[in-house]
Amino acid sequence: MLIKYTTRTLLALLLVCLGFIVVGLSLRAFVVDVSPPGYLYDVGGHKLHLDCRGEKNGNPTIVFESGAATPSPVYQHLAENLSKTHKFCMYDRAGMAWSEASGVPSETPAITEQLHALLIAANIEKPFVLAGHSIAGLYMKSYIKQYPQDVAAVAFFLMPVTRTRLTNLVCRLAPTKVCLCSSKR
Repeated sequence: MLIKYTTRTLLALLLVCLGFIVVGLSLRAFVVDVSPPGYLYDVGGHKLHLDCRGEKNGNPTIVFESGAATPSPVYQHLAENLSKTHKFCMYDRAGMAWSEASGVPSETPAITEQLHALLIAANIEKPFVLAGHSIAGLYMKSYIKQYPQDVAAVAFFLMPVTRTRLTNLVCRLAPTKVCLCSSKR
């Protein structure tokens, strides 16, 4: 009786596993290789994706830092609207969307250095407006501390860092910069 029960259980598990394999192989047939909408730039051992749209039109370029684990295409609506009056650039951090993994932990200092290297590689004119959403506020804060001369202004949306603290930081580092803040949730 025990052998019969064990045999049936093993057979059922085998069928479930085979089912997952068949479904997985079937789904791979429908995977579409989508080319990046921007360009890939070497930033020292790996490549990051940067998608710039629009013309400067005398305005500073807007460099957009996305929220946590959010690929750049999610912010397509921003790119479409802001690129009408500004050059608008959004990128994918290492290991996200079209960007290659960097091999280093995704911590704020590494993200700051990679963004700086990307903007140099892409020849983005400084100073620029640094804009970001959510967790990007922490990365923006680090970038502003390290490269205050690169940033003409900041715009942030729904950040975990309080508006007052980041605004005070930006204004303390560069008092002539315009500080743009969004309302809290």
